[in-house]
Amino acid sequence: MFFRIRHTTSFDYDGPVYQSHNEVRVRPRDSATQRCVQFELQIEPHPSTIEYADYYGNTVHAFAIYPPHNSLSVTATSIVEQMPEVPAAMQRVTIEEFLMRDAIRSQAEYDFLNASRHVPFSPAMKKFFWLSRPDPAEDVTAYATRINESIRQQFEYEPGRTRVHSTADEILTVGGGVCQDFAHLAIGVLRLAGIPARYCRVISRRRPTLASKRSARRPATPGSRRNCRDSAGRGSIRPTDAAPTIAISASPMAAIIPTCRHCAASIAACRKNKS
Repeated sequence: MFFRIRHTTSFDYDGPVYQSHNEVRVRPRDSATQRCVQFELQIEPHPSTIEYADYYGNTVHAFAIYPPHNSLSVTATSIVEQMPEVPAAMQRVTIEEFLMRDAIRSQAEYDFLNASRHVPFSPAMKKFFWLSRPDPAEDVTAYATRINESIRQQFEYEPGRTRVHSTADEILTVGGGVCQDFAHLAIGVLRLAGIPARYCRVISRRRPTLASKRSARRPATPGSRRNCRDSAGRGSIRPTDAAPTIAISASPMAAIIPTCRHCAASIAACRKNKS
């Protein structure tokens, strides 16, 4: 199945700005289950741009605008092919068994096991982890699923309660937040348990309306495209490549497992302030 994704970020300034330097990570990643077949980035005012891959393999577009300007618009249009994921055989691994290789994993997965800018190992985070700490005999995947569900039940989805720069401590203080806050909290708990966890920016196709359901009753043809212009960027957690069979990809806010309806745009140790 092919998806057409259109993502726009706009800024309107109170007065003219100049010498604006920015980075965006909006090109969908290539993986075993998705392939970006076409990508176009439109930026107004038109800047000078360079493209490179960062440490985590994300495509980064860095650009600078020097003349004075009152607004900035960044539109990324992608066509992504999604392939059905073949479920891997899930082996049961207990927390105790998993941590036996902790010395090796702590080096290979350092960024995904330690504190980061938005996921501090603060006293509040450690207390929250201690209240939901795993039993040594508990299955790793079952524990990750339990944490995901527990966070969804304890905290409210409330836009405006936190900010783009908020850390996981803030959702613990105010009791609510948005996707990135739920993801940061889950990441912190899993890392304190010794389970590598990374932040993934996911673009999801919203549930269809009644009208779109009616139009979708027509048989789909090979190579057909679904328009994701109404898609939403969400924060989620992903297992690392070193442990794909004992962790889950999940959106703690929605308590869902990303499927072929979701496109991974970028990954990081925590949310990047610059998209």
